[in-house]
Amino acid sequence: MVKQGMFITFEGGEGAGKSTQIKMLVDYLKEKMILTHLTREPGGCETSEKIRDLLVKGSVDSLDELSELLLFSAARHEHVRQKIRPLLVKNYCVISDRFYLSTYVYQSFAGGLDFDFVELVTKKAIEGAEPDLTILLDTDPKIGLIRSMSNETTHDEKRFEGKDIEFHERVRQGFLQAAKTSKKIVVIDATQSIDKVHQDILNELEKRDII
Repeated sequence: MVKQGMFITFEGGEGAGKSTQIKMLVDYLKEKMILTHLTREPGGCETSEKIRDLLVKGSVDSLDELSELLLFSAARHEHVRQKIRPLLVKNYCVISDRFYLSTYVYQSFAGGLDFDFVELVTKKAIEGAEPDLTILLDTDPKIGLIRSMSNETTHDEKRFEGKDIEFHERVRQGFLQAAKTSKKIVVIDATQSIDKVHQDILNELEKRDII
């Protein structure tokens, strides 16, 4: 039985396979009759979904990193306030496709914003809603970008894919460095088969006594 009120986030570069693995995990938990809610960032509630369009659609240079930070933070604050916290109180297992680690990596480590400032804004936005576990799916960004660009379900949400390969290389390194700083971030090799990645995720959840 999953622990009550668990908050699990998935992170990784473009095309790392997050959507596939999240769906598999959610299906697994629901089969076990565990109260589970799937959500995403940016988005997750009506207000935040409106902000999502500004962030993931359009040209690469339509926003700079500061505007991205502020928009992501506004969307995240409403996401936490309207969805995540109320569901955790009701003992749901909340699974989110991205959370604030993406902001640390994309806007600060790869984007160049001062980390102390990014952290200050982020901590205010989430008001203590920290993930119990972050699953980081790691893959070569060159491979991931090819996968992501061929994904027809997100054909109009390719703004970040338009950034240069050096940016995406920094994103990968940022995630891997972040994983070294917290035992709550686990790195999974996303180049393995889909089923092997799924099993590795379940093994980590079992090892940590989450399921």
